[in-house]
Amino acid sequence: MRFEVLKSSLELDGVSHTVYGFVCIDKSNNCHTFSDLSDNPQAVNNFVKNLNALNPDFSQLKYLIEDFCIAPD
Repeated sequence: MRFEVLKSSLELDGVSHTVYGFVCIDKSNNCHTFSDLSDNPQAVNNFVKNLNALNPDFSQLKYLIEDFCIAPD
């Protein structure tokens, strides 16, 4: 699998916010989007680098994302 940072904007109460997540591209080239994890681009970038280095199984992503959201870098 390959992981890439995803930057998107969302609007809340008429105010635009930039948020970051990631896209997981599996061996069949299917894209799985995990958006709006953080507004901290460096933390998400570090998380994505770690995912690419560790190359976790897709079934582990839920737990890794939960851990990231509890204590981002």
